[in-house]
Parts: sequence; structure tokens; C-alpha cells
Amino acid sequence: MGYAALGVGLPLAAAHLDDLYNQQTPPANTYKWRLFILRWHSILRFPFAFLEFPDYFLCWQYQPSTPTLQCLLEQALTRVTKLERKDLCAVGVSRTDAGVYAFDQVAQFVTPFNYKDLHDMHATLNGLLPLDVRIREINPALLDFHARFSVTGRIYHYKIYNDTVLDLFHRLYAYHKLSELNVFVMKEAAKYFVGQHDFSSFANKQCNDRVVNPGPILQVEVKEEISDFAELKWVLLGSIELGIARFIK
Repeated sequence: MGYAALGVGLPLAAAHLDDLYNQQTPPANTYKWRLFILRWHSILRFPFAFLEFPDYFLCWQYQPSTPTLQCLLEQALTRVTKLERKDLCAVGVSRTDAGVYAFDQVAQFVTPFNYKDLHDMHATLNGLLPLDVRIREINPALLDFHARFSVTGRIYHYKIYNDTVLDLFHRLYAYHKLSELNVFVMKEAAKYFVGQHDFSSFANKQCNDRVVNPGPILQVEVKEEISDFAELKWVLLGSIELGIARFIK
């Protein structure tokens, strides 16, 4: 399916991310391991939409036989830090799905070395990574910071290009729908999703960790607490179907 989404990380529960970056690294004799934050933006490609380019990775989660975002980051980190993959203890903010364009994602890794200047590491890591992945920032983190559990939520942006001919400049970032959509009906339907509801019926059948109350959806952009990505996708598709049905009694 030719859909695309933009995920944006929200402020952390313990402290704002910028505040974390301003913290001093603990003394070397206090803790053996240093904890650093990787903050990156990446492009996860549709396997059928990028025929002219290599399909570098499919998702975040490490897989031994498939190139993934975690795999690429860990390969670069092992070359820079000289550590084994298992010693990096790399953790990402979430397991992004294939076809998701992610911006401002956060990951962490640990190292026994006290890097006083991270500029060279930052530049080297970006030099080792494919151009589809750029590390935006790298900074020391608080010891109680956790890339996954310290995040309060995510924002998803769903773009629909509703015209007969798709603008080539939007082909990678929007779902192309030829049928004319009734935007008024879609906006009216979207009001029913605002608030806290049970969206588990929209989740994949094989999903075992369904969230009954994923949290407030403030706008069908969509903003929500950590939830199943499939739920949001089916909510969007349902809204599109309502938009297609122009005559509703």
C-alpha cells in the first residue's frame, strides 16, 4: 500500500530533551558506563517505490538477515567505539514500521569511554551511514534516561494527495487517492476520534499488546500516546472511505 507517515518524537517525561543535553557527564569514578543519546532522522523506503535506489532497510528492529536501521547504526557504532554489538546495548525509542518516514527519533548506547568532544564521533558516524540516515545530535544523557520508556508519545502526520495526477515532488510522502474526497464529511467523522476511546478493533489480529485506551487524539494529524501503528492506519483508511461516500443519508 502506498501510504507514508511522518513520526515526530515528543518531549520526554522526566525532562525536556534539550535540558538533558545540558547536563554534565558524571565523574569517571562514579559510573563505569557512559550513556549517550543518538538523535537522528531517517527515511524508511517502500520496497516497490524506490526501484531506482537500493532498499537499505525495512524497519528499526535488528534482524540478522535483513538490513534494518538498528543494524546500520550498530555497525557504525562498533567501528567507531571498537565495542561488540552486545556491549553497545543500543535501544531505540520505538520499532518503526516499514514505510514510515521518521524525524527526530531517539536511540541510546553505552560505552566505557569518556568522550569529551563528540563532534568527531558525530561526523564519523554520519560518514559511515548511508545518506538515508543522518544523526542530528549526539549528547550525554542522564543516567535514568531510557530511549523507549522516557518518551511520552509520538505524532503521526498522514498526507493524502487528492488529485488525478500525482505531483512527483509528493510521491514519496503522501498517499495518492484519485477519487474526489468529501473533506467536510471526513472532518465531521474525525471529531468522533477525539478523546479517549477503545481503538483495539482497529489493531492487527496478530497484535498481542493492544492498547484499549491509547490516550487522547488531539487532532487527526495524529497525536497520541504510545499505541499500535496499525490502529492509526485503519482509522485513517476508514476516514478516507467516508470521504469517498459523497452521498450519505
